[in-house]
Amino acid sequence: MLIEDAALVAEALDRVAAGMDFADALHLGWSGRCDGFASFDQRFIKAASAAGVVGVAEV
Repeated sequence: MLIEDAALVAEALDRVAAGMDFADALHLGWSGRCDGFASFDQRFIKAASAAGVVGVAEV
């Protein structure tokens, strides 16, 4: 298995340990490289907010 960004995966695993879904945690990690992030998923938006991430918009 090739891991492109070990730090991003480690951060995602920390978020999983705090209760976030792994796929959501990876998406959130990659979103730091984007201008914005929008989601329909209320659970994800709440988890991102609880993780201290700002700027996740609800669609």
